[in-house]
Amino acid sequence: MIKNFRDLLNDSRRITAFQKAIDELVGPDTSVLEIGSALGTYSFFAAQAKAKAVHAVEMGDIYYAGAEIAKQNGFFNKIKFYHKHSKDIQLPEKVDLIIMEDYSPMFLYNGLSDTLHDARTRLLKPEGKFIPNIIIMKFAPVQYKQFHDDLDIWKNQNEIVYDINWEHTTELVFNQPYYVTTPVDSILSDEIQLSLIDLSNDSNFHFNFSNNLTITRPGTIHGLAGWWDCRFTPTQSFSNSPLEPINTWGQMFFPFRYPVKVKKGEKVFIHFQSFESKYSKTLDYLWKIENSSISQEQNTFKANILPISQLIKNNLESNPALNKRGRILRSVLNKMNNGDSWAKIAKSMTSEFPERFSTTDNALAYISRIIKSFIE
Repeated sequence: MIKNFRDLLNDSRRITAFQKAIDELVGPDTSVLEIGSALGTYSFFAAQAKAKAVHAVEMGDIYYAGAEIAKQNGFFNKIKFYHKHSKDIQLPEKVDLIIMEDYSPMFLYNGLSDTLHDARTRLLKPEGKFIPNIIIMKFAPVQYKQFHDDLDIWKNQNEIVYDINWEHTTELVFNQPYYVTTPVDSILSDEIQLSLIDLSNDSNFHFNFSNNLTITRPGTIHGLAGWWDCRFTPTQSFSNSPLEPINTWGQMFFPFRYPVKVKKGEKVFIHFQSFESKYSKTLDYLWKIENSSISQEQNTFKANILPISQLIKNNLESNPALNKRGRILRSVLNKMNNGDSWAKIAKSMTSEFPERFSTTDNALAYISRIIKSFIE
């Protein structure tokens, strides 16, 4: 785990962009909240910029490393640390700036919209801003042969391997997007803007593009590359475009099952849309291409491996029932709520679920792992 965070820290292009923005926007009259503080880097920058208050929120265990680094560098008394999700904290007063960088290559990930709405409503002053505050969603058709070949590994065998047809798995693999950091071969049109999001005001974080675009260089379209640019200030911006140097945000690649050869000046119709479940907040995408020779559509709904019966079971009208893991968790939480000790809980679990826990040590190891996020 720590290596991943060190790798993020080593992305000097990204870190420096945030540091410049913080130096420009933060001063002695500024209160700051960092959501997803991890090692605490941007909170440290805010403290160095002499912010009047700095709050660092991190729900993962990397919180402890960040707090220790703050102690070793003299920041601990200048920053208030919270080992919680931002939706579970209360601040003494709303802040002027919220720093966030925990975004996917297509900006959103499951549940992020709720976090953003909550932070803006409860934690940010009415005139407050995010760092970065403007997100510009973009995409372009790209040639990306090696990555596409790595997905379509059995195309020369007609999906037959070991005398078995694996076509279903190929359909699944081409109906989902992929996070990529290796450079695409080439971008085959001008970059297209999907949406512009003002985090301090906007509530719709989704896009729906449907139009013709002009091919600017000949090649083969293997899919769409999606990314976002951002603006920290009116004069300072950052891009994770595939045309820019590689950074840890990368891009999202949406593959087409069948590559499309195109000529310069050719018109290609693209439909590209994002969806978010109203209740589960899960994200889905649809991407479609049409030209004179081909029409094909991919979407992440097709990549769902659950059978229809399971999807129906998961709908809002069904009556959910706890499985064994749920019953174990309920029992543990009830005992915690009654004030039982760790030892007493572990012992009782061996009696209630002997097929799952053969010893109290076995039960204790499970309990400490499964409920650590529920402990104050």
